[in-house]
Amino acid sequence: MRYKFATEKRAAKYLRYAVGEILLVVIGILIALQVNNWNEQRKIQQDIDNTKRALEEELENNISSITNLLMSGYELSDLLKEFRENRTLKDVKYGQGSFYDKFGIFDTYVRELEVENLDALIAHEKSLSHYDKALLPIARNVRRTIAMRKVWETKATELSLDRFREFADELPWYYDTDSISNSKRDYYIQNNPNFRNKAIHYLNFQLNENVFYASGVRSGSLILLWKLQQKKSTNDGFSTFLLEKGLVPFKKINCDSLTQMKPEFIGFRNVFIIHNPSSHDVILNKFDGQNNINRKLKLNANSERMLFMDENEYIQLGDSCQTVFSPVRNGFLLLDNY
Repeated sequence: MRYKFATEKRAAKYLRYAVGEILLVVIGILIALQVNNWNEQRKIQQDIDNTKRALEEELENNISSITNLLMSGYELSDLLKEFRENRTLKDVKYGQGSFYDKFGIFDTYVRELEVENLDALIAHEKSLSHYDKALLPIARNVRRTIAMRKVWETKATELSLDRFREFADELPWYYDTDSISNSKRDYYIQNNPNFRNKAIHYLNFQLNENVFYASGVRSGSLILLWKLQQKKSTNDGFSTFLLEKGLVPFKKINCDSLTQMKPEFIGFRNVFIIHNPSSHDVILNKFDGQNNINRKLKLNANSERMLFMDENEYIQLGDSCQTVFSPVRNGFLLLDNY
């Protein structure tokens, strides 16, 4: 056709036809590129969806593993308390094998946590939806806490091995299990100040570093898992979700009864979840063991956050005392009906 227009010297039609051909080619290329882009975006979104599903399972596994470690921590804190007060040491039940009876307190309590899908979600940052991008600060915090716990777990393992080597070098009967060796072991544990000091030091180190960071991993992982499941969840809310995971609400105490409050013995510092399901913001004051405010915080309506708490600390709702909350083992703070 272009040849016909050219031979007939119909230049205007020739140019219009040529431009039309070029436009059709360009439009075809653009359509092909757009289709290719749609396919690529669909593949990326499918990869993100698969990553999120795998991450839910990964978090479930980590939460279960960390919960077992925390149960070991609560038992160790009870053993430490009794050992300090009465110089008696019970066998470890939750430990990994309770190495040589009461020397099981020096076990390392190693937990390998999965991070592959957590890292994958973070790597997808530029392709995430607005809702999923809001999960990244939580995901990054969980990842950092896992890394920090690994550092302290390694340090605790090194200290544990040092202690086992020291005892093996010092005590010729250390690896023996006959009745005479067992009697020597019991006498050594109850009467040797060197063992006592090393045991107290190791347990404090294990509880307030390795197990402490584990509590942070669990709290962050629970929040992230809830956010991932929230759109498809059929339960009544975050507090129900936490209850289903085995967590327990803090003790609620009237302000008039504050002087009679007997805090539950926890045994080590913890990172707890605070949940405000109400439609308004709340002000919280955190008190230390001497009844002094050491932190004031605001919790927005319908939100949750994590809070580090030491032994014997408690939470007061409002500047003028409305209610006091005392932490418990495996606890979380639920601010309902306020």
